[in-house]
Amino acid sequence: MNEVCRGVRATLAGKPIEIIADATVLATGGCGQVYRYTTNPQVATGDGFAIAHRAGVRLADMEFVQFHPTALETPENPLALISEAVRGEGAVLLDDAGTRFMLKRHRLAELAPRDIVAREIFRVRSHGDRVWLDSRKLGKSFEKRFPGIFALCRARGIDPSRDLIPVIPAAHYMMGGVVTDLAGRSSLVRLYAAGEVSRTGVHGANRLASNSLLEGLVFAERVARDMVTLPAAKGAPPRTAWTAPPLEDRGAAQVAADHVRQVMWEHAGIDRTAKGLRTCLDLLEGITERLPVGATEEANMAETARLIAESALLRKESRGGHYRSDFPRSKRKWRGKHIEW
Repeated sequence: MNEVCRGVRATLAGKPIEIIADATVLATGGCGQVYRYTTNPQVATGDGFAIAHRAGVRLADMEFVQFHPTALETPENPLALISEAVRGEGAVLLDDAGTRFMLKRHRLAELAPRDIVAREIFRVRSHGDRVWLDSRKLGKSFEKRFPGIFALCRARGIDPSRDLIPVIPAAHYMMGGVVTDLAGRSSLVRLYAAGEVSRTGVHGANRLASNSLLEGLVFAERVARDMVTLPAAKGAPPRTAWTAPPLEDRGAAQVAADHVRQVMWEHAGIDRTAKGLRTCLDLLEGITERLPVGATEEANMAETARLIAESALLRKESRGGHYRSDFPRSKRKWRGKHIEW
């Protein structure tokens, strides 16, 4: 690629603008909002992945999405998070019958890796049961040990010292994204990526808890340090007139976004199969074709969702945050192999 990034086009207060820059940083966050259930804020719609892909920037590992096992099950978007630390203090998972199902699924029971716990909760729920986190043995000490979690539960009418906490897995973190070097440089000259939109390589197939701080803080500083050493770009690029069409049907755009989220949850989420992923891709194509004019964010959601689903279809094994029930084991030939775009 011989092209150079010289800035961005954007809309500000509905008006199209063009910003020329010697260096540009893509720091748009993750893409949890492409799934029906997520802990990510509503702005995490995957725009950065789609923007980079359209510009021909190298992406990789888009199939590796981490699902947190225990989000608080409410009608909200995003969902509040119930930390693993609660399970670490002795809380256990129960189905509707009161059975502690993780005991038969992994030697570490509730403290098994996130992907395993999320998958088992998903399995129980697929049989019609809800799943509950039982922290009642902590009693009054719950509030002292977890004051933030206690407050968010109480605000929703749940007392963790006396009540079962309804939980559901939720899309939490994207391990893949824009491929960068250790200075945050992407494959497009003068374009950097930092944070969850990047694929620095530090996470592998299954992010360790709190390693997002590494990507957001350490690599952000590396990007800043590298940017200031860049020589000024030669010559100003020609400015071009362009228009950003207004959204013509907000209701239809919202329906499309909700459809993307449901399709991805059902077919490209915690448990994936070739049949489901092909269905997902067909449905995403139809959603894209029906998008109203000006539905930029929804188009980006659909494109990022497509990259996830296609990558998941290509990786015919299970590894880390990517699980295929038709290929439930990791394969040696896939070790160290990356699906790139």
